[in-house]
Amino acid sequence: MSAPFTSCHQQDPPTQHDEMTQHEKTKNGIHSLTRDEILLHLRGELEYEHRRHVYEVNVLRHHGPMSRACDRLPMSPEYTDSAQNCCNKSFPAYFIRSPNLSRRSGPPPRGYVSGAVMMIVHNYIYRKWFRPYRSHIEYGRYLVNFIKPGYNTRASGGGSHPGLAAHLDMHVLQPLFRALILLVHVGNLDDQDSQTVGEMPVLMVLTGEEADLSAPISFDSIQQDILAYHDVEVHPPGKVVEATLETAVAFMMALEQREATAFGPQLHPGAYDSPDCFYWTEEEVKGLGWKEDEWGRVTGSSTTWVVANADQEWTGRGAERDRAEVTTFERSAVNRAYPTIIY
Repeated sequence: MSAPFTSCHQQDPPTQHDEMTQHEKTKNGIHSLTRDEILLHLRGELEYEHRRHVYEVNVLRHHGPMSRACDRLPMSPEYTDSAQNCCNKSFPAYFIRSPNLSRRSGPPPRGYVSGAVMMIVHNYIYRKWFRPYRSHIEYGRYLVNFIKPGYNTRASGGGSHPGLAAHLDMHVLQPLFRALILLVHVGNLDDQDSQTVGEMPVLMVLTGEEADLSAPISFDSIQQDILAYHDVEVHPPGKVVEATLETAVAFMMALEQREATAFGPQLHPGAYDSPDCFYWTEEEVKGLGWKEDEWGRVTGSSTTWVVANADQEWTGRGAERDRAEVTTFERSAVNRAYPTIIY
């Protein structure tokens, strides 16, 4: 049974047993859920879809940079999705194949390593970043977007294309996304899983693009944790540093929080009031027993729907999906990449 917590709507919140009962009620067509129960259920559905979507984008698809995407008419789903996935993310994370940096002797097939690394790093970052019931997850909001370079990265001279903009009304390229790049060398994985991969060395690169930031970015706050500088001949130096993944993720999360404190979530104005904010329809919500004439529309940031104690057990389909990412998908990826490792 989950610990008690307080609902933002001043009603007794459901327990873990109650949440199981909600699914049975919904399955059997018995619409007797309270407002709090429906909001908890909907937030759980959002968390499930977010966990699934980020996994599919970062691990299965991980589109590379587009080549002259703005000149392609009509916009293909591949190019639209690739551009959209860069929006509402705080940083790009490039996965680079660099055999010279590998500490392994006789590495397994490169494709398997790449897939395993992306899965392991994905699970590590997600669990560091995500806060149940609290993280802003609408419109694919997340800390990083994974990119495995494979396209010509020359910028198009055509500028922003209206065909692309029409698909991205509620998606904003964040200022931080232009300012800092995370570089992950595939060969640096050294038999870690998502519990220990924080020790893996990575690079952080400052691009110099600091327009629209609340303040310049400096590595001074993590100076004692920097493993090496890789631009000592550049003036001024300190733009490319090596640190552990744990240090890098903590640094990026602090920057994300800094900008959110200064400017808010930086989504498109009216994003939470758009009918595209949630994937369900009003008819489906009413089917759960939502009383729109009494409670109004389900709208606003889902971070306000549930108020939980710090020790509240995370329940719902989002929690189930998170466990599956580690216990099933990651184990399978690691076993394929490193069949001699006992996972």
